[in-house]
Amino acid sequence: MQWIGYLCFRLVTFIFHLIPFKVLYALSDVLALFLRIGGYRKSVIWKNLTYAFPEKSDVELKKLLPGIYKNFTDILLESVKGILTPGDVLDKRHQFIRTPEYDEILKNGKSQIVFAAHYANWEWATATLAKQSGIYVIGFYKPLKNKLIDQLIIDTRRKTGTGLVSVYGGRVQLEKGLEQQTSVIYICDQRPSNQQKGHLVHFFGKEVKALQGAGEFAHSKNLPTWFYKIIRTGRGKYEVHPILLHLNPSELSSPRELTQMFYDHLEAQIKDQPEHWLWTHKRWKDEIKY
Repeated sequence: MQWIGYLCFRLVTFIFHLIPFKVLYALSDVLALFLRIGGYRKSVIWKNLTYAFPEKSDVELKKLLPGIYKNFTDILLESVKGILTPGDVLDKRHQFIRTPEYDEILKNGKSQIVFAAHYANWEWATATLAKQSGIYVIGFYKPLKNKLIDQLIIDTRRKTGTGLVSVYGGRVQLEKGLEQQTSVIYICDQRPSNQQKGHLVHFFGKEVKALQGAGEFAHSKNLPTWFYKIIRTGRGKYEVHPILLHLNPSELSSPRELTQMFYDHLEAQIKDQPEHWLWTHKRWKDEIKY
């Protein structure tokens, strides 16, 4: 059965590889409209919006829905197409904006920790960041049940200079990766499964628990820590802007401070362009009855 699933996956990715981007986004528009009319996760999206923006009227919030669904389907289809899309093509569409500050810190030879979010297209970053940022990249992922597809994804990302480490006990792989200068990327905007270990932060005016891994690891290793702010500059075009959170995190009284810095940046970005965040996930599961 795994071989059947694997062959179907290869067929789908090959078809998407052949589809021109203009056609891809036409399909995305149709899919977004279909999901919106069908009410896909509408209750979750609406409860998230009303919780985050209590000051906005229903009319204002409803105006966000088309963009939220279009963002969701764009990321979905772009992720599939990106698997076989040549690196030079993705490099033109997903650009890392190196700054003098970033280059200067990179020269110290230290590894670095990166906070990132489910905002705009985070998936293409795994295929473009290593080459553009000038440093080996490690990202965390949930292994797929189909081992053949799982290995294909790992091998594809390895070719671009990105190593994937399982979220389920991949500490040994992570430590081995740090034997060379490495950028360890954590997607940190989801609800932690272990509420007791999670960092308590302020997010949209409320206290919520946040994933603690990035802050704890950066604080213990005293590694330069960044927030990678991904911006959609056009349809299927993105920029990644590195924002330094702290050069020497161990100087902070608590690793929670790093996590709060990340959430402050993320909240400001979401408020600026709400449609580009992934509103379909149950971020406030402990605060909202979904």
